[in-house]
Amino acid sequence: MAYKDKVVVKWSKRERDVIIHFPRSADGHFTHNTLTEPIKTFLDEMEKRGYDRNSFFLKIKRNTP
Repeated sequence: MAYKDKVVVKWSKRERDVIIHFPRSADGHFTHNTLTEPIKTFLDEMEKRGYDRNSFFLKIKRNTP
C-alpha cells in the first residue's frame, strides 16, 4: 500500500501497538504525538465491550488542488 498522499493509523497484531504510515515526517510526528495514547485508550475500552482491536483502521487523504 502506497502512503504518498495519506496518513494511515492501524493496530498491528504482530507489534501489539499502533502503527502509523505517513508521506511526510512532520505528518507522522504530529499524528503520533496527538493520537497514539487516545487511540490505545479507545481500543482498550472497545475491546472490553467485545470489539476486535485488530480491525482498527483510520485513514485520511490529503486534499488535491
